[in-house]
Amino acid sequence: MHSWLRHRNRVIEGRLIAGSSLDDEAFDPSIGAAWKPIEPKDFGQEFDVDRVFAWRLLTSNNRELARSAGLFFRFADAQADAADAQQSAARMEFDAVVDGSEGTQTWRGSLAGRPVVFGSRWFRMERDRERALQNALAILPMAHLAETAQSVGSSR
Repeated sequence: MHSWLRHRNRVIEGRLIAGSSLDDEAFDPSIGAAWKPIEPKDFGQEFDVDRVFAWRLLTSNNRELARSAGLFFRFADAQADAADAQQSAARMEFDAVVDGSEGTQTWRGSLAGRPVVFGSRWFRMERDRERALQNALAILPMAHLAETAQSVGSSR
């Protein structure tokens, strides 16, 4: 879960480089506690990676395409967020995000300025990022929602 948080924080804090209809000044990560940057220390001593849920968009061969921007303390909430993302995919705004320290980029989907989903990988080439986004968009609306949670453990 710690590497998940690091990746998530890089995307949430990343600089928008394309496709955004939001003003950078209007993008305030402090507005929504469910998606602001989070560090493992924020969970305190009680942090248990098996009790924090996020959803992932996987291909039929288990290749990860996207991750939820929200983190949830109940599986049902993560499942509901995934269903909402499916139903609202056509209304999402998608931005390209660059990680200034590495020069890599990924994508992020938002509703009303609130990140909902983001690419699971960083890409060096714009065309690779765009292809990954298009693949995720093709699969998201028809993806099967898991009925049970699978722990990703502390290594992911």
